[in-house]
Amino acid sequence: MKIVKLEDFHADGGWDTYSFLKITTDEGITGWSEFNESRRKGMTALIHGLGAALIGEDPCAIARIDAALYARSRSTAGGLTSHAIAAIENACLDIRGKALGVPVYELLGGAVRERMPVYWSRCGVLRARCAELFDGKVIDRPACARSTISKPPRARRASAASRR
Repeated sequence: MKIVKLEDFHADGGWDTYSFLKITTDEGITGWSEFNESRRKGMTALIHGLGAALIGEDPCAIARIDAALYARSRSTAGGLTSHAIAAIENACLDIRGKALGVPVYELLGGAVRERMPVYWSRCGVLRARCAELFDGKVIDRPACARSTISKPPRARRASAASRR
């Protein structure tokens, strides 16, 4: 399996832009990763600059990719470069997991937890308004997940004992 293409996608979330990296292989397996462009101008160009050297490489050789990317950026290891390398590595981990038929967390030593509480926030508004961008699927809002930023939980008054 070889990497044949890197693409970036950006979605306007209202107050922030959500950026995604898609790495495609010659076998049709794709890996996805999220990165943050909004506070790191130039991230997309850096990812494409580093990623161009990976065309034709095996995306499942994560350690080799990591070493090669860090060797190319040795003088600036950290900050923007580390985020760009992480986006590329995460998409390659996604490809490897799909190729092996296992979730990515299995490649990283197993799941840390079995359940994670979530809540509906304004981040879901984009998906609700633009369902066609997400295979026509709109996220359901379960009863236990109705908290939103516009309706913060009521503050409880501290008892006299807890104020001391």
